[in-house]
Amino acid sequence: MNYFHSIREAKDFVVSRIVEEAQREGAPLSESESKMLYVSSPGLSQAEAELCAKFERESDHDSYERKIAGLVKKADRRYRAGDRQDYDRWRSATELLSQEDHYLAVMIGQAKLRPPWDFLKLIITAILIVGVLTGGVLLLAKWGIEPPSKEAIGFWFWATMVAVAIACLLFRLAVGKDRVWYATEWLFNRIKAGRSVR
Repeated sequence: MNYFHSIREAKDFVVSRIVEEAQREGAPLSESESKMLYVSSPGLSQAEAELCAKFERESDHDSYERKIAGLVKKADRRYRAGDRQDYDRWRSATELLSQEDHYLAVMIGQAKLRPPWDFLKLIITAILIVGVLTGGVLLLAKWGIEPPSKEAIGFWFWATMVAVAIACLLFRLAVGKDRVWYATEWLFNRIKAGRSVR
């Protein structure tokens, strides 16, 4: 779902949350630090160019970027633990900004935000792989077929992993990143809804 009608609206939302997070920590952003969050490379105005030059002279860029990335990460954690709709709005805004050439997008990237369900997806994938391999060994034993050697199992395991990774990559390229993202999100929401009904 798209919560924002424009990039500017999404940027206002993210900036306001970063400023709010800094205030919550008792270290509010200065006026120039807040203004720098609005800078974007395409169509840099003269006022923005002057602001960047002044900021370059007076501040440490690396320290500033680390500070903002930290605030973004903390805001993300707080939203993740809170209301689902608020978190979806936050994710929508950060993803929208990350698609374009904004200075703020650089710091969102540095925050390395993990997508929702990331850890759960990893666990489910691991369980499926172990389940398939165990099932294969049990079927071989049931049919009286001697199981393959450890070397052969190792080879086929890595060959399968590479094949799955290539298939996922091709699927993502063919269908599109956003559709894969929404399909995965939809699937895990259905699983979650099914559990809550029980």
